[in-house]
Amino acid sequence: MAAYISKRYTILVTMLCFLAVCIWHIYITDFETFKVARIIGGLALGVVEALGPPIIGECFPKHQLGSAMAIYSMSLGAGAAIGPVIGGLVFHWTGDWPWFFKFSAIIVAINLIGSILMLPETSYEHRNDAEVSNNDLSDKIEISNVENVHNAGVSPDTSAAFQLEQVNDIYKKRSFYIEIPCRLADRNPVRLFLQPLVLLLAPAVVIASLLFGVTVSYTININIIFSQYFEGPPNLWSPLSFGLLNICTLFGLVAGIPLGGALPDFLYRRSARRNGIPKLESRLPAFLPGCIISPFGTFLVGLGLKNNYHWTVLALGWLLLMTGLTSNANILLTYCVDCYPWKAIHIGVVMNTIKNSVAFALSYIALPWYQSSGPLSMFGVMAGILFALNLFTIPLYFFGPRVRETSLKYVG
Repeated sequence: MAAYISKRYTILVTMLCFLAVCIWHIYITDFETFKVARIIGGLALGVVEALGPPIIGECFPKHQLGSAMAIYSMSLGAGAAIGPVIGGLVFHWTGDWPWFFKFSAIIVAINLIGSILMLPETSYEHRNDAEVSNNDLSDKIEISNVENVHNAGVSPDTSAAFQLEQVNDIYKKRSFYIEIPCRLADRNPVRLFLQPLVLLLAPAVVIASLLFGVTVSYTININIIFSQYFEGPPNLWSPLSFGLLNICTLFGLVAGIPLGGALPDFLYRRSARRNGIPKLESRLPAFLPGCIISPFGTFLVGLGLKNNYHWTVLALGWLLLMTGLTSNANILLTYCVDCYPWKAIHIGVVMNTIKNSVAFALSYIALPWYQSSGPLSMFGVMAGILFALNLFTIPLYFFGPRVRETSLKYVG
């Protein structure tokens, strides 16, 4: 239902909920209460994560969409990477695990303040025309005209100072208000709940969701297995040392930004120059480097664990996998938003649901699978699955327009 309510207020309310959960964690004394708190916190974060792609899609023009989405994808992965580093540092300095949640509460509070000041409302289209005053209507027309020029990639025939003043005016109108500008439409809640499910008939969305979920789950699996491998005998690493190992994933995420952002945006702009109208599939050839890098990194982790290679080899494999998370998963996410921009929120919901479901399932079986099959067999199969999912982008490149035309009959 967040598609029909203010996105900005939805995010702020869910962030408040998560802040309350972080504070709640500090006073938890039993495991059952801890699980309940984690579930509530996960529900709050799921809403924020699902609203990320549509807000980015509405804030940035298409020729910059890939780069913006790459930063978004990198930020999702960076959370998983930075968390263990912070956890290791906090425990090393304090010796008290609840302090991690105190630190999380501080970070969330800072983020909440930043969102209040910097996050604009990106959508006004769901307001009832009968409720819009003449002043509001003129504001909408002004905002729409500026955004149409911005999205077209054409500079208006005005001074830079005037343009800056207009942007500043739009920011104030969309960021500082008391009344929620978007009211809930009179719709059937069951239909609202089921609407995103039609996107399961869009092959691009399904492939992107599975690829995102598999890559994220592999990252979690590696974290789980590495914690057992490095902190157990004979390595006996401290929590701080293992936390610092996660820094390698940050380098992988940053390395994936040009592959998943700048390169596909360049191909998109080049297609626009050559054809007049950009071909949506023009971004997909940028998929090739990550198609090789991610599976190879996954297999390298298994090979390193099998043969007790130096930790730098294992870190390199993890880094390569994270490079693919920022590049390939982001390219498909951008492509999906390009194909169905009016379904951006539903794409976020579907991808978030499938990604987290796949990540939970594969993470749940990680240790039993590792203990029964061994590292080389486990990570070899994981690399094969990841490579096979990457290959599904080939039909999208050659038959994408036909696939979109067919899926529109159902997606709407």
